[in-house]
Amino acid sequence: MMERIPMAKASIDQLLAMGQELRDFIHELLEGDTVLLYPSHPMTAPRHHMPCFTGFNFAYTGIWNIIGVPVTQVPLGLDKNGLPLGVQVYMHTYLICQTQYLTHSLYLIVG
Repeated sequence: MMERIPMAKASIDQLLAMGQELRDFIHELLEGDTVLLYPSHPMTAPRHHMPCFTGFNFAYTGIWNIIGVPVTQVPLGLDKNGLPLGVQVYMHTYLICQTQYLTHSLYLIVG
């Protein structure tokens, strides 16, 4: 499929190399029992029927999908307007059970 994209082969190879470099960096960062808490999005949900342009907010969740890091979303309650707030929890792939325990504990404490 990548062959169909009208880009120079070097550009595709460079992007793939950059993705692999980021993946390696994150996996190295998450070695051991490191926990990374990251916002789900930079803002809460907009009101219904309100126009909004949040062009790159998908990057808050999309980047983790691209590099293959397991993520658990934890609801943390509601903001002052009654809109849901949450945080994403990341740990190394082999610690998925600990991730679930941690997220459940966070939910019980804060949510």
